[in-house]
Amino acid sequence: ASRCWPSSISAAVRRQEPNSRNNTGIDLFFPGATTGAVVSRYDVRTALAATHRGLVTATVATAVSAAVAGVLLARTPNRWTAPLALLLALVLASRSRTFPLVAQVVALQAAAAVVLLVLLLEWVARTPGPPYGPLGAVVAATALPLAVLAVDPPEHVRVRLRRVTDRIEAAALIAVIPVAIGVYGTY
Repeated sequence: ASRCWPSSISAAVRRQEPNSRNNTGIDLFFPGATTGAVVSRYDVRTALAATHRGLVTATVATAVSAAVAGVLLARTPNRWTAPLALLLALVLASRSRTFPLVAQVVALQAAAAVVLLVLLLEWVARTPGPPYGPLGAVVAATALPLAVLAVDPPEHVRVRLRRVTDRIEAAALIAVIPVAIGVYGTY
């Protein structure tokens, strides 16, 4: 009787397998997969390449849109638009960590860099006298990535840093809402 349970479970799982493949949308990519037909590697690679192209296109479009919004905010800095542009750049840069494709990461990092560069240029243009503040910000912004690349922390430290970055990103996303409301003059 105890030998019957594993085979019954196996049969039940196998019976549900075609339904689960239909539910995941695999039929859209490989119509014969649910009937047991062999799918060639070429078809799999072609489907994955098409999916990646679509993901990269969507990410680049979003990054360009965010960069344009950030530049428009940064070009007219006040007590609400400058922090909102800074929060946008922070979210773009931290969100790029989660994307697997290099083109996606580059697009998001470039969008964040453009927003930060415009903010910096506006800061320099509005600073009377020598621009020590903007120069210090550039030095810090350059030293931070170099320090991260120079150090190879143990895995437990990397996990902790990822968690801290996730919390900072979450706080930035939450802070976007009241700052965006402030941009529209509600406060």
